[in-house]
Amino acid sequence: MSRILLEDLSVAIDGQQIVEQIALSVQPGEFVGLVGPNGSGKSTLLKALYRVLRPSGGRAWLDSDDIWTITAKQSAQRLAVVGQERMGEFDFTVTELVAMGRTPHKGMFDANGARDRGIIEDCLHQVGMASKAQRQFMSLSGGEKQRVLVARALAQSTPVLVLDEPTNHLDIRHQIDLLELIRHLRKTTLAALHDLNLAARYCDRIVMLHHGRVVAEGRPHEVLTQQRIEAVYEVGALVQLDADKVPSILFAPLQRAATPADRPVQMETGA
Repeated sequence: MSRILLEDLSVAIDGQQIVEQIALSVQPGEFVGLVGPNGSGKSTLLKALYRVLRPSGGRAWLDSDDIWTITAKQSAQRLAVVGQERMGEFDFTVTELVAMGRTPHKGMFDANGARDRGIIEDCLHQVGMASKAQRQFMSLSGGEKQRVLVARALAQSTPVLVLDEPTNHLDIRHQIDLLELIRHLRKTTLAALHDLNLAARYCDRIVMLHHGRVVAEGRPHEVLTQQRIEAVYEVGALVQLDADKVPSILFAPLQRAATPADRPVQMETGA
């Protein structure tokens, strides 16, 4: 099992600081959720970890290795990614696409062996896509494509998963199925999640970002409080804890004092 450690990690794009001095860790086998409003820096932070955006400061570690000092192949053997970016219009069958996950473990011209084929088949079963193994990827629905991309990441057989909105495009059942699977696998997992209720139920710990900085970190019930959700997300929130201290959150428009701009304009009529 591997450990993720970010030390004072900062990322700037076109001279603008997007995330700044992020310090967090993900212990072996732990599932940590990264939450925060749009634009808070979640995707940028993950891209620095999976080597798309080079940090402007600080370091990202996999165990004792700086992720930016190892080779791309070494990184792919240890860390698998499901990002938000979609493939181009190149078409493959579902099996061919998932088989790409085996590439880091083979030579350039090596064919898939019996073990590779078994792993590919198993990963498709895990995400419920085995029945569509020979379908063209581009013919699938958005949710089906997302499940295939998760299967490709699982086929890499890495100890670490980095997931950027993995439940995008999935219906409720498949969101739950996917997060149940990830928790069951007990890989070292860092995932950006929009749905706070799903994050609360499935993550061991939650890290909340706001304006590119960590504003809270801890167990779900410690982070997802009414006061913090209202301050960071600017919505009303009712938070209830079940017997296991798992938060359940209801959202509503944030009640605030009306400003002059909010008040209805009174139509004037002639005398």
